[in-house]
Amino acid sequence: MIEFFEYDFFIRYLIVFLITKITDMKVTALLPEEMINEVRKFSGGKNITESLQIALSDYVQRQKLKKAIKKLKQSPLEFSKDFTAENIRRINREL
Repeated sequence: MIEFFEYDFFIRYLIVFLITKITDMKVTALLPEEMINEVRKFSGGKNITESLQIALSDYVQRQKLKKAIKKLKQSPLEFSKDFTAENIRRINREL
């Protein structure tokens, strides 16, 4: 049986763990002012933080897309021999 003290400690530890996993990360970075101004201009963010979040999200999405394209180039998609528009229409109608 768990003693109250051990249970209380466990709950406190769990809460601290969850809070640290939920909160955002604070970062200090030295960036040229011109770069920040361009990011704010192109992203349309309300402030520097939002602008950087938009820019970084866009960057990550573009990198994932590049990776997918590279993978697709290495092993292109191939249509099956019986692939026709009529077959696809028939399958779609059955759904």
